[in-house]
Amino acid sequence: MYGEGCSTIPGSALYAAFWLALAAGVAALAWPRARGTYSRAWAVCVQWGAQLALGAMILSGA
Repeated sequence: MYGEGCSTIPGSALYAAFWLALAAGVAALAWPRARGTYSRAWAVCVQWGAQLALGAMILSGA
């Protein structure tokens, strides 16, 4: 009510991490398996990183 115990993480950071993870996951799914394996692997790494960051923000009390 008075700002006590509120999160210091802005809500936009949570939404940004979620949408980044979603976009990277869709890109990894849509990427052709036969070509661009490094780009696909990069998209998967970005997705995992965004998901882990989002999970950490949620667990920290955001």
